[in-house]
Amino acid sequence: MLEDHLDIEFSDDEKSGQVKGKGFEGTYKMSETASCTELSLTFTKKPFIIPWGVIESKMNAETKNW
Repeated sequence: MLEDHLDIEFSDDEKSGQVKGKGFEGTYKMSETASCTELSLTFTKKPFIIPWGVIESKMNAETKNW
């Protein structure tokens, strides 16, 4: 499970809720259509030392592997 592997905690359900771990906090929301599944992540807290640009680049690179 993702929570165990990455030490990230999810609350609420598989469609929407809160996420936190490793200095990050935010929300997630999934929506599905007949042709795709969309995941929206909103970060509300991050480690001060990590610039937003680094987070954005890492997220974009990771989503290409999905």
